[in-house]
Parts: sequence; C-alpha cells; structure tokens
Amino acid sequence: HIEDYPHNMTRFLVLKHASEVTNQSGSECLLVITPTEDKPGLLASILNTFAMFQVNLKWIESRPLKTQLGMYRFFVQAECPDTTVLNKILTILETLDFKIKNLGRFH
Repeated sequence: HIEDYPHNMTRFLVLKHASEVTNQSGSECLLVITPTEDKPGLLASILNTFAMFQVNLKWIESRPLKTQLGMYRFFVQAECPDTTVLNKILTILETLDFKIKNLGRFH
C-alpha cells in the first residue's frame, strides 16, 4: 500500500484558465512535451536541451498517447530559469518537432 511508505506522495494539480491567473511567478514550472513522431534519441534530445542551459529537472513522467501505439507524452517539472532562458529552451524543443504546453510556474 502506498501509505506504508513514508516518502510516497500524491500530487494534485489545479488548472485555471489563463485569464484567471493573476501572477505567473514561481521557482518551478510544469511543461507538457509531446513528440510529433517517434525517433531514436527522442527523450535524450529533451534532456540534453535542459542540460545545455543548466536547468535541473525535478520530475519527469511519461504517459502513453492514445493516438498512436508506442508514442508517449512527457510531463516535466523543472527549476524554472528566467523567462528568457525558458523561452530559448521552448524554442529549441519546438524546432526539434515537439509540441509544448507550458502549464505555468509555481512555488
């Protein structure tokens, strides 16, 4: 049972429409990264992009896409750099044919 292990935790996420969010600040950000095609080195290219900018990943989880067998979407929680660095990371990932959703910043 999950409650038998003191280091286990349940994570909850509250999503709001962008118009309801008053402050987009915080030291961490949550991204959803979806590849457009399966190819060798797919996960490595995501990880290397963050490493190139010295950004620490706190959590990464893959979930299968329901549209194609063997394809996965990645949820990434990172220690968010300033907006300029984050935008560079997102631009590189988009150039590598990933679809990105930035779910926002939090503490």
